[in-house]
Amino acid sequence: WHRHGDPVRAAIGAARAGRVVAFLLIGLGLVEFLLGSLIGGAWLAFIGWFLLNAAQESVLQLSIRSALSGLRAEDIMARDCPTVSGQLSLADLVHEHILRTGRRCFLVSQNGRLEGLVTLHQVKAVPQERWGDSFVVQAMTPIDRLHAVAPETEILEVLRVMEQHDVNQVPVTQAGRLLGMITRDHLLRVLYANLELGAREAPALSVSAPGRNRT
Repeated sequence: WHRHGDPVRAAIGAARAGRVVAFLLIGLGLVEFLLGSLIGGAWLAFIGWFLLNAAQESVLQLSIRSALSGLRAEDIMARDCPTVSGQLSLADLVHEHILRTGRRCFLVSQNGRLEGLVTLHQVKAVPQERWGDSFVVQAMTPIDRLHAVAPETEILEVLRVMEQHDVNQVPVTQAGRLLGMITRDHLLRVLYANLELGAREAPALSVSAPGRNRT
């Protein structure tokens, strides 16, 4: 970084150097293991494996930051979010909305105001025999427990909110009005597209982007 004045170039160089050292340690450990130094060889190989994972993780984090840098919540949010009434029964929600559209989450609104969010996971938590006399408002996550973000929030911060609170959907709101929705799957698709096309000059190293699905 001090030599080139470029933190991205410095991080890539450090990661590549770390991978070279890691492979050398793994190779040396295997040689010692074959020559009879079982504990010493295994220990060197383990250190090399740990260093290799650390280097790959460093490149992965840098790739993600580079690919998403400059994007804001309003740039990728879905504006056509399906909404349902809180007084809708869970049976009607399942048969009229979930099964017909394949969507896994719905916003709950009343008189144009966002009240909460209901997901397939929350519906499944209610015994099926009670769906007919249970309502969306009883199963949803209330608005005061949703981790909403402003439209100008950077995507890296949105990703941090998802990870910190272990959520898969983040509403984008302004002055209490819903503007759109960002889901983890959508965010990951944007990330994959940027990494694959190099539109944001992500480091061209072989890494796999992380993904989870807890909806």
